Amino acid sequence: MADEPSSGPSKKSGSEAQTTSEWMKFTGLGVEFIAAIAVCAGIGYGLDRWLGMAPWLLISGVGLGFAVGLMQLIRGARKFFHD
Repeated sequence: MADEPSSGPSKKSGSEAQTTSEWMKFTGLGVEFIAAIAVCAGIGYGLDRWLGMAPWLLISGVGLGFAVGLMQLIRGARKFFHD
């Protein structure tokens, strides 16, 4: 009976927990990058439909979103590696 695996959650070692935490930070940076592009592209798409200027505002929105996302990615990476 003592050899039965416990049904509760297993505790992670210190280095494994730290590695998971680091991966989660990098995942968050990636999600922020994609979200910036998606939001700006969505705004550009909406303005295109409203003003009838397709596809120029969508293209501008994607470019702006990429620039904003890249800026956020660099800030986050700099903060992560500085600490």
